Amino acid sequence: MTNKEKNSTISLKGRETKAKRRSQDAKVFELKLDKSKISKQKLENLKGCFWKENGLQTT
Repeated sequence: MTNKEKNSTISLKGRETKAKRRSQDAKVFELKLDKSKISKQKLENLKGCFWKENGLQTT
């Protein structure tokens, strides 16, 4: 594969990715969880999925 073919392939993939992302929608879900109903292990797993920067309140 020559450099020109490689660059063409990279360019094509970039355009395909851009087109795919145009059709995607960002979604935000707000959840309220009752900590008394969730096992400690499941609660730790949930905490691992989210960070405070994303607005997760762990109190």
